Amino acid sequence: MLVSVDVGNGYTKAVSEDGQMTIFPSIISYIGNKTIDFGWDDNFILGIEIMGRRELVAVGEAARKESRAVLMSFTPDRYVDEIGQILLFSGAYLVGAQGDITLGIGVPLSFYSSLKEDIKSKLTGISANIQIEGKPKRTIRFSEIYVFPQGFGAIFSMSGKLPETGLLGIIDIGYFTTDYTLFECRRDGINPLRTYSGSIQIGISTAVKIVADEFTQKTGRPLTMSEAQNIWEEERITFKGQLLDFRNAKRDALNKVGKIIKDAVLSIWSDKVDFAGKIFLIGGGAMELSEFLLEMIPQAEVPPLPQFANALGYMAFLKRQKNNVRQAQMGSNEGSRTLHLNA
Repeated sequence: MLVSVDVGNGYTKAVSEDGQMTIFPSIISYIGNKTIDFGWDDNFILGIEIMGRRELVAVGEAARKESRAVLMSFTPDRYVDEIGQILLFSGAYLVGAQGDITLGIGVPLSFYSSLKEDIKSKLTGISANIQIEGKPKRTIRFSEIYVFPQGFGAIFSMSGKLPETGLLGIIDIGYFTTDYTLFECRRDGINPLRTYSGSIQIGISTAVKIVADEFTQKTGRPLTMSEAQNIWEEERITFKGQLLDFRNAKRDALNKVGKIIKDAVLSIWSDKVDFAGKIFLIGGGAMELSEFLLEMIPQAEVPPLPQFANALGYMAFLKRQKNNVRQAQMGSNEGSRTLHLNA
């Protein structure tokens, strides 16, 4: 079975070979022997045993709403620690994984070359027994691992949207970071231009912090990350009996962050950007910033399901690899355009 999982700093997204998809916040909390009756959806408790270690864990909204001990995995090599692995196995479980699976994942572009082999070696062969409340227990084993640079992977899911020749841009807006890549499209392949690719430490969390700072200015009370995220999502809250409205503050923050991202990326693409036929905005941040960035960048376009763009891209590559193996076994030499990740 093929499964792709994109563990972002904000949300974890997973896609299965048969088209099942799931998304939940990338947060967990160890809850010991505590039992809580949650609904399904984004709130779930799971029992998991990874390579012999057993844990009872709240994942996603369940962790954020019901526990103070919220753990998030923000490091580039998040997949090699237990938190990252719990998120990986949870995503795989929710899209129906069972037994041996081939897994596609991504890492930030800046760390791809230095981390891909280490992550692949540490994840290959690990297994977990996992059960979510009200669902059957399953064993999942990562038998084969493919690691992609985030942003690059999305290209695989856009085959029908890519020009035959010319330049194409990807701006992948995440929670803490934004990755950007410029590609040269040719009839025989697609090459990333390394000089015009990288990451900036700006994302939706930057806008969340702006709103959180405004809350503190109004009330004198600093916010935890979980509280700030709740205000961001709710927009209007009651504090000490007073209704506080942050809708305008949120809009202003998004506009400000959109301009920062636009200025940073386009200044790096400076002598090339006017020749880019399309610039795709992907990632969870693309949905929140699209209103502003579509006005700021003439060639900008938001593909369907932008938050799943990387996970869908990883899956498209895995399916292509599987199909290539079948064609090789049948003696077919049918070709396709190649994305050169080692450029």
